[in-house]
Amino acid sequence: MKIVRNSFQILSILVLFLFSNCQNDTIVEAQQEEAVHQKAPFKSTFVSKQDIENNDKLSDRMRRLSTLQQSGFAESSDSELYDFTIDASYVKLVENMETNAHSYTFTVVRENSNSTIENVVFSYNELTEDYDASLVTYHFTASQRQEFLKSRHVNSSYEITYEQLALNLADIYAENSEPCTITYVEYHIPYGSTNSYLYSTNGYVNNQCEHEYDEDPCSTYTDIVIFCPASSSSDDSNATDDNTTNDSSNPSTSGGNGNTTNGNTNDDTDDETTNIITSPITREESMQQSILDCINGVASFNSYDSTTIDPEIFEQLSFSINDWITINNYLQNNNCSEVSQEQIINQILEEFDEQIFKDESFENNNCLNSVYTEMGKASTVNNYLKNFEAKFSVAHLRFSASTTLSNNTNAETSAPNNYLITITFNSNNLNRPKLSVARTFIHELIHAEIFRKLLSVANHPNLNFSNYTDEQWRAFIIGLRNNFEGLYDYYVRWRWNIPQGQTPSSAQHEVMAQHYRDTIKQALREFDNTQTESVYDALSWSGLMGTGVLNPTTGLLTNSTQAWINLSQEERLNIINTINTFNSSNQNCQ
Repeated sequence: MKIVRNSFQILSILVLFLFSNCQNDTIVEAQQEEAVHQKAPFKSTFVSKQDIENNDKLSDRMRRLSTLQQSGFAESSDSELYDFTIDASYVKLVENMETNAHSYTFTVVRENSNSTIENVVFSYNELTEDYDASLVTYHFTASQRQEFLKSRHVNSSYEITYEQLALNLADIYAENSEPCTITYVEYHIPYGSTNSYLYSTNGYVNNQCEHEYDEDPCSTYTDIVIFCPASSSSDDSNATDDNTTNDSSNPSTSGGNGNTTNGNTNDDTDDETTNIITSPITREESMQQSILDCINGVASFNSYDSTTIDPEIFEQLSFSINDWITINNYLQNNNCSEVSQEQIINQILEEFDEQIFKDESFENNNCLNSVYTEMGKASTVNNYLKNFEAKFSVAHLRFSASTTLSNNTNAETSAPNNYLITITFNSNNLNRPKLSVARTFIHELIHAEIFRKLLSVANHPNLNFSNYTDEQWRAFIIGLRNNFEGLYDYYVRWRWNIPQGQTPSSAQHEVMAQHYRDTIKQALREFDNTQTESVYDALSWSGLMGTGVLNPTTGLLTNSTQAWINLSQEERLNIINTINTFNSSNQNCQ
């Protein structure tokens, strides 16, 4: 199956139901533009192990670090810091095109790993004409790590820490004088953009993302500014983040320019400022690059070559890091032979075509994963899930979990992107009964099914209608009318042809409230057959009443669905009361 990635831009027609991870709905004022983005000074490329070996200075510094790690300094308080192995299978070279500063970033392997990302960075010091080593750690939560793996950036706050790595025992036991001040500045560069966007300083978000190409992975760059007062030495100090903040409109660094040096001075009477530029890299990314290098070589993906594979498929697989390591080891142990390549390609494509994707954030959540497992055994939900298996479907389905959704959002279903529909659950909103979570599950699954139907007539991997030609749009409308007349009717009435002055409504919620509640009730009965019909009926209305503020007297919301308006006031209030009673009298899922 060939996966094609196109730019996904928010459009005017369906803006209320097309979601994006990196889109701020506020308009940036003109006077803020210069502070938010500037011409991108950064560039990153992957280099191979052979490239590293050909760099004599870098290879020598790496050997020094390895020798120190093997020397056995157990009595040192820093021994735990050095208890890692550098993975040199694929390395990221990061360059500042304005200052000519550069660094090599390696992934790190530890015996007890967690959701954080650790990188060893060898940054070039122009004054010493050699490389300095440091350990940079991105303290991600499990959901943030998953977000980074999918989009190469994280749209919420997290801590970054920096530790200078000594390359001999004398530096380890040296006394620190005065502590250095560390400032961490992060930039995002959208795919295909020539601008870099200031994102955060010391973990504090300065500007929400303003990316133009939100569905493509961003590049994240970290500029670490180390200021050591006179009589201090950044070579001797293990610096820590003091959480100092900078004016968001005038950060202490601007992509590496300014009054900074790219190395340490030798005169202790002068203050020292050092810049280290890097870009986070995960072991998953390193393994994937190594696998692609083995299979595709210097060639790009070619649909006529049986031993090349589309890299986009990798982004949509939910393999664990151990899976990627196993695949890479198999290829390397077989010297990347054609036979081994074909075996791995077939294995990956088979997995891709058969699986419904479950992110680690979803699988590791006991509440969500147990609801998924139990609901999948019931015929109603199972029939919906089958619609997303490759032999039946034009779309694939992914389940994910996040802690960054708004408090009033239990879950959201994104429009198709490269044939992939993602349902993201709010991990913070699981303090409710399991049946209520199951209701959210089937509700979002119906959204996904509607998107699948729209995609089936679009003959396109995305539903970004603003990029359609007049001919494509006309073909889509005709196809929708001919194949799904009911959906066509609701979209025309509630989204595309509403009377002037009428507030647009969610066409999907309107059609679900009118025609899908029986399906929701049946799925709830199959999940838990111990409740009364009034409970099933009331829960089926959750999420389908409308949006806005609830009027406790009438039971109406600011923007109620027509089906909810059609109920009597007594019916509406009874339903709301039944839902509240059920939620308060049953054990929470989490």
